[in-house]
Formats: sequence, structure tokens, C-alpha cells
Amino acid sequence: MFISYRIKEELPNGTLVGNLFNDVKTLYEKFKFTISSSLTTEIITLHSIKQLRKFELNPYDLNSKEISDYFKLDQQTGDLFVQNRIDYEHICPKPLVHSTSSIMTSSSSASLSSKGLSIINSKNHGLLHLSRYDCLIKLILFVSLNNSTDERWIPIMIYIEDINDNRPKFIELNSSNAFDYFNVTIKENIPLGTRIPLMKAYDLDTMEKNANILYKLNYPIHDNQTDYYRVFGLVTCSTDEYNDNNNNNNQFKDRLIKGRSHDDSPCLIIKDSLDYEMKQYYSIELIACESGYSSMDCAILPIKISIIDINDNKPKFIFPLENYYSLNISENLPIGTLLLKIEAIDIDSGENSRLTYSLTQNSFRKKLVTMETNNNDNNNDYSNNDNNHNQSNSFNQFIINPNNGEIRLNQLLHAHVTQQIEIIVHVNDNGLPMHKISKTILFHIIDINNHAPKIQIKKIDCNKFNIESNEIKISNKIESGSYIGFIVVSDADLGQNGQVTCHQKFEDYNNHNNWKEYSHFKINLINNGQISSQYLYTLQVIRDEYINNENTDLFHSKINTSINNQSETNFTQKLISFIMIITCKDHGSPSFLTTSINLIITVIDYRYIDLCFEQMNYELIIEESNQPLLHLLQPQLIGIVNQLNFNIKPKNNQYKIGCDQLNINQFTGELSAPNGMDREKISYFICILIAKEINNDHLFKQNRIAHTELIINITDINDNEPTLNNDILLYGFTIYEWDQYHNNNEIEIDLNNQTNSYIIGYLNAIDLDDGINGTVIYRLAQITIEKTIDYRNDTNQYLIKIMIIIIMI
Repeated sequence: MFISYRIKEELPNGTLVGNLFNDVKTLYEKFKFTISSSLTTEIITLHSIKQLRKFELNPYDLNSKEISDYFKLDQQTGDLFVQNRIDYEHICPKPLVHSTSSIMTSSSSASLSSKGLSIINSKNHGLLHLSRYDCLIKLILFVSLNNSTDERWIPIMIYIEDINDNRPKFIELNSSNAFDYFNVTIKENIPLGTRIPLMKAYDLDTMEKNANILYKLNYPIHDNQTDYYRVFGLVTCSTDEYNDNNNNNNQFKDRLIKGRSHDDSPCLIIKDSLDYEMKQYYSIELIACESGYSSMDCAILPIKISIIDINDNKPKFIFPLENYYSLNISENLPIGTLLLKIEAIDIDSGENSRLTYSLTQNSFRKKLVTMETNNNDNNNDYSNNDNNHNQSNSFNQFIINPNNGEIRLNQLLHAHVTQQIEIIVHVNDNGLPMHKISKTILFHIIDINNHAPKIQIKKIDCNKFNIESNEIKISNKIESGSYIGFIVVSDADLGQNGQVTCHQKFEDYNNHNNWKEYSHFKINLINNGQISSQYLYTLQVIRDEYINNENTDLFHSKINTSINNQSETNFTQKLISFIMIITCKDHGSPSFLTTSINLIITVIDYRYIDLCFEQMNYELIIEESNQPLLHLLQPQLIGIVNQLNFNIKPKNNQYKIGCDQLNINQFTGELSAPNGMDREKISYFICILIAKEINNDHLFKQNRIAHTELIINITDINDNEPTLNNDILLYGFTIYEWDQYHNNNEIEIDLNNQTNSYIIGYLNAIDLDDGINGTVIYRLAQITIEKTIDYRNDTNQYLIKIMIIIIMI
């Protein structure tokens, strides 16, 4: 049994809900209250409020006393009035669930950064939901009569009806405050058709007709709204596919979304591709309105859409633009000189746009190449070019700053070493996946005239062995037209800078002689042309008869006079010395460079000209043999010599045994070994070859002598057999019979041998040959045991002889 009322929320204070006394009287009109006293018990009927001793309204739940504050009961009349504001949404709030719990149906490329919603629960308040939208306040009415102990508890049910007193709101997470803004972060490569859940607006009203929400997007006026309509649309977060074919202007129609349905939450759909490089941010508004209400009653949620850059752009060269770029640089640039700055750009952002420069240096090329420009895109990935070049990183002529692309000189350049250097410059971003482009740079090394000519003297005859002196000795009887040496001139510069011409002049040597007196004697510097990058000159003697026939005897008369005026004991070999100055200059610019050398020409009496072999030393490798070795060597001397006497001797005593095995023909100088050569006696030795001129001029008592070294190495052949030492052959080995009771200390057990054998002795063979020829290999061939037994009186031992045949190879 209970009393119920139904009222709307937000009624004014003092509004009459009903008369509780009348409703109680009606409820209990057939029920009699019992009044008890000490004398009698009386049953009476309730007909006036004055009969009541107690008429109180209390909350149903003692923990929710504030519920009773909503109403006021008049004790005199029994009227129940509204005492305070009754808010349906406060008393019976509905659960709020964040709309972004919906799942994106196409891609997870978008991430949401929002102040989401949570479920908001109120206290119980002693409320009861009898139907979907009912909110019930349950109270208890205490009723008792005067002079009666009989007390009744009557439930009072007050149903609160929802009215449309709320507008849509975007509620902040864990708060009832309005949501300020909503962030959406998506990658620029998000697939078309991706649905991005947005914040759902809430109308706190409960009745479905009071909570229907109409969503639409609003785009900023100052931006190009066509781009917004083209890219974004609004749909529900259901699994239905979005179809905008009927929307020719690409504008999405407003959707009616029921506020109590999670499936009807709004979703932003991607209708067209995004490009971070074109636009990084979009600002839109999500508007939520109740159906039939003006825009003044709508909730507005600002949405900021941030586009995340992906590495979808390759770097691009700004300078140089040519696929194959060449430039000229001078070879005299100092290390560290800035040669070129590579400029590139990547329109991505962050690490995707941060560029790193590197280079690969190709092999040097001395020949000039023809520059051919192709029309291919200069931004191709380097992966297409990696196999097109013979790369060499061993030459670090250039370095590049990895951060700004500055190419600087790292080593000094030399145009005569290489005229061109090719490098490949790489530029890559630091995104994922990484993109790399490359460009070929060709440096032409420009030669400058920074090298003076280099002069080398190439002597001939016996003069060639005197390498530490610039002196050339010639005979006073030298024939006209004879060559006495060569001059090799080189210049490390290129082109005209490396072209050289030479000339000569003569001066007196220490003013001892007047060279002008011997004008009938001339040495010409003859240009024989250019071989490769070197210029070749020859020194040629021209005698007087080829210069001026009138001075035919001048040179000889001067010499003869000098000779005849000297006694035999004071005779000198040197007739005259003079200086030949050879000067070479290049044709470089802005000024030429020159180099000079002084060549001392000494004219000597022909009988004092050095006698020499063709080589400073001879080296022979001879295989040992016990047979005669003939025609080993026949050394020759330089120049024409009438008669010679050859001889041989050891360089020192340790080589005597080797040199004694050689024989030399005293007239021809031919070497032989009549008895062969034995390497086991000596394997290396040095002999001195001597050639002495036989002079038939009795007035000239000094004979010319030539010396040279003969170095001989004897190689081994396998001509010796291994031999054992005599003690082993004479005495052999002693073997003791094994006796477990006998002290066998004499026996050396081989612990590493698993056959329980023991060592009875060692063989020591010698092979005099060398290397592998002298390596001895032992092999057991035969074992023979004699049947006779010998007895030794001195040791009281019986002996058995065992014959062992060993093969040694």
C-alpha cells in the first residue's frame, strides 16, 4: 500500500503536489485505528487531521536526508508543496559515455588527443526507475493518532517527469565543464575513407524527444572552404560505407544522431588526400543542435586537425642544377679552400627534411672527357647509380661538410698527376624510409707554372759509374761526332707551361785554362725531340776539322806543345778542363722558370782514360755439378782496347775456396769451372775480375787496369746420401729382456705410445745437401733375429743379435 504522485521537474517553489491527509484517509478509510488506554481499547475512524498525534514526512533512506528538502508538508492541512528546485538531471542523471569509444573503421593512422568523457554517476538518493525515463523519489510518511500507540508507515512515491530544459553540450573528461577544444592528429598518408571518431555532444535531458541532436561541420570563413569540403565529411561512426555520390558540391549533409545511441556518434571521414606540404593544420567546428531550435541553443566544439608529415618527398638539388657539373680549379689552391657549395632542399619537415651530404670520389682520369648532358631527372635515387662507377675511396682529395654541403680541398692538387677528378655527391634526408639523390661533379685541374724544369745527366762509357760527380772525362783522341752523354729534361707542368728549350755555354774551370784558345774543340747540345713528357738532348763532340779547315792542327799542336814541354817524370794526364753550363727554361706564364746545371768536361790524354768493364758487377747463379762448367761468362770492357790480360782473385780469404774453382782465359776473359762446382764446399762467394791493358809504348810505363766484382751463388742438387754416425754402425743398441721382478731403470718407456713399446735408441743421420734435399726420412725395412746365443762372462748375460735394416731417404 502506497501513495504516488507524478510531477514535472523545475516546478516553482510552493507548487502543490497533493494533500497527503486526504490521500491517507482515502487509503485507510476502511481501516480502523486502535486507541488503547488503561481501561478500554477503542477502534476509531480517521476523519480529521487533528486526530493525528504524528504526521511526518521522512526520507526513505536515512543516508539521503536531502531528498526531503525538496518538499514541505503542511501539518495543519496535509498539503504537500514543492519546497526547492527539482532538477531531473541532478536527481536521476543518465550515464555519460565518451563517444570516441567508437572504432575507426578504415585505418588507425589517426590518433586522438582529446579531453574525453567518462561515466558520471550520482548518489543513489533512494530513487527507483520504474520505466525507461521515470525518476522516482521515495519518501516515508509516519502517521499515528492521539493517545494511540498504533503507528503507520506509508510509502510516498513521487514520479519526476523530464522536461526539455537542457541543450547539447560537449562535456570535459571527469568534469561537467564544457569542452574547450578537440585535437585530431593524423598522418598525411591516411587512407581515404578513414573514419575518425569525434567528441559526442550530450543533452542531459532523458526523454528521447528532448535529446535528439543534429550534428554538422562549420568551416572558417577566412579559409578556402572548398578545400575543407573536398577533404572532410561528417558521418556516423557506424559500419555503413560513406557514399557522397549524390552530393555534387562535395558537401556532406547534416546527420541526425540520437544522443542515447553510441553507434550514432559523429565521425570525421577523409574524403580526399592530404598533403602536409600544402597545409599543416585545419580548424573546423562541430556544431550540435537540438532539432527545431535556433543556432543560439547549439553547442560548438572547436576541432584542430594537425597533419603529421611523412617522408614522401625526395631531396632536390638547387645548385648546381646540371646532372653532370664541371668546374675548373687551380692546382695551387691551399688545403681548406672552399671549392663549391652544394645546395639542396627537402619540402618535408623535421627529420624528414634534415639533409646530410656525403661524397664518393672516383678513380683519377688523366685524359679529358667530353661533357654530355642527359635529360634524365637529376633527382633519381642513388641506388640506380651505385653500379655505374668504379669507386675508389683511397683518394681523399676533397671533403664535404655533412651539414651544409660545402666541398673543400683536403689534399694538395697536382695537375701533372691527374688533370681531372670526378666525385659523386650524395644528399639524403633523415626520415624513414630514407631518400637519397646524387650528382656527379667533375673537377678540371688547371695547371700553373709552378715547376721548374728538371735536368738529369745520363753518362755513357766509364763515366756512367761516377754517379756522384758532374764530371765527364773524354779522350784527347776522341773522334768528331762522338756522343759523350745524354741530357733528359722534364717539367711537371702541363701544356705550354711544360714545354722546355735548352741551350749551353762554356766557361773556364777555376781560370786554369783559357777555353777560348780551344775554339777548334766544341761540344754541341743536340735536341733529339720529346719522348712522352721528357725532352732528350745528346752531347756531341765536334773536332776542328769539321768546324774550320784552317785550324785543323790547332788542337793537336796545343796538346803536343804541352806534352813536349814536360819531362817524362812531370808528365800530367789532364790537358784541359772547362765548364759546360746547360740552361733549360719552360714557356710558362706569367713568367718562365729556368734550371741550370754545371757539367765539367775534362780532356785527358787517351792513355789515362779510365778502363772499365761494361758492368760494375756481375752476378751468376750456377747449379752445382761434378762435370765441367764451360762458358759461364765472358765480360766485356767499354771502348776499344788493343790487348788485355785478364785475371781473377777472391775478394777476401773466405771466398778463396770458391774462386779457386774458377778458371779465366787471360786473353778473352771467358770464365769456366773445369772441375765443376760443389755447393757443399761453398755456396756463395765474391771474386774480383781484373783486366789489365798491355801497352807496347815503351816510353809510357803506366798500364790501365779495370776491376769489377763477380758474385756467384751455387744452387744445390741432391747429390749426397744420408750417412749414420760410426758409433751406431759399430755398436748398435742394447735391449734388455723385460722382467717384472728386475729393476728396469735402464728402460725408457714411451708413455705416449699406446702399444706398450719403449725407446731403445736414436738414429742420427746427416745429409750434406740443402733444404728438402738434406731432409732425412727413416723407414724400417727388415728385422732379422739370429738363432745363436752368445754368453758374456763379464756381465753374466746371454745375448741375442737382431739385425735391423733401416732405409734412409
